Amino acid sequence: MNKYQKFVVERIRGYLATEMDFNSNKPLIEFLDENNNLLITQDENYNIKHRNLLLASTSISYVEIDGKRIDKINDDNCKLKNSVIIPFDFDKKASKVTIHFMNDIVDPIDLGISYIEVDHSIYDAKVQKEVNSRINPEHKTGNDLVNIYWDLVSERVSETRVILYSVSDGKERLIAKYKENEAAFKSITGLAFGNYKYEIIEFDEEGKELARTPKISFTIKAASSSGKPTVII
Repeated sequence: MNKYQKFVVERIRGYLATEMDFNSNKPLIEFLDENNNLLITQDENYNIKHRNLLLASTSISYVEIDGKRIDKINDDNCKLKNSVIIPFDFDKKASKVTIHFMNDIVDPIDLGISYIEVDHSIYDAKVQKEVNSRINPEHKTGNDLVNIYWDLVSERVSETRVILYSVSDGKERLIAKYKENEAAFKSITGLAFGNYKYEIIEFDEEGKELARTPKISFTIKAASSSGKPTVII
């Protein structure tokens, strides 16, 4: 890219979006690496394969992506007038964008394309956290018991497991595992006064884990002076 081309490119604004919500922008030059490759970053949700780059400039005539021409928007009633929208597909990756300018004010500019894929585990963890929250655990305690309640995160849930731990001097000891195939409730009796934790894990019919809670603490202690059982939620 010569100095004249760079001068023009520095005045083009770029908008990268998944749909057509072009609500933020920056100079096109900031989308380029040192080799004049366009940097097209995948959406956080990697299942979305398409991204759109809108270039806004009165100096642009039209753009080509792998030789396919994309004309500028010239509709006076469109807020994106004097812009061109370039589609990118992470499943069918184009290799070159060519920008042509009005009245040949500078020579066309060829830009390579670098596709930056996101870390899938980040989005997966975000989705899983939301699914886990749907368990919506709750518990109530009595003199020697705890009642644990939960919701099923989807119709795919075939089995729910409740894992119970005792806690002493900050150390956890697994003391019981329970399975429920129908109820969304478990009553555990015969518990001595003390501190405990439980976690709830939901599985599909093939034994695949669908969701789980973190370990949740509760305490069994003597009833209050009113004679009513202590309730801890």
